[in-house]
Amino acid sequence: MSFAVELEGYQRFADSIRNVPIARRLDTFLAGVAISLQNEAKMRAPVDRGTLRASIERSSHSTETGGYAEVGIANRLNYAATMEYGAGMLNDNPAWPRVPFVLGPAGVAALDAWSKRKFGADGPSGYAIYVGMQRRGGIAPRRYLRGALEARASDIVSGWQTLIGGLIRSVANGSIE
Repeated sequence: MSFAVELEGYQRFADSIRNVPIARRLDTFLAGVAISLQNEAKMRAPVDRGTLRASIERSSHSTETGGYAEVGIANRLNYAATMEYGAGMLNDNPAWPRVPFVLGPAGVAALDAWSKRKFGADGPSGYAIYVGMQRRGGIAPRRYLRGALEARASDIVSGWQTLIGGLIRSVANGSIE
């Protein structure tokens, strides 16, 4: 599961200054965006043992002549998508059916282990937690990746405008590196 930021207008801009070396500035900007998104996603990620948070990855890539730039954040854990989109009747992924929430014996055993870690031996059983989840309709979406993108969108746009403005000024002044 991953999300990418596409920079609208980049192709047009890259075509207009094809002979100007901008790769270093663009790569620095993209790396900064990737770090910002990763940090925001880590702050928003639900935490039990920290595995989900620690597994959030970032990437950035651009091509100097191809007119393409991308920043991504991703989490490849088997339960990352469930935490992001939810499950059962509560999921908000348009590609997933809204069906009653069902866990098999392994899922109930995992809830049992979680309950013991969280509440101790006197805590609720995994089955009791599962029944409660079924009554609620499943697992609510946590939106830790999408929320990071939404929270940082205006900063990304502002940074992009600053980068482009600086490059245009440098080209106009003949001082581009």
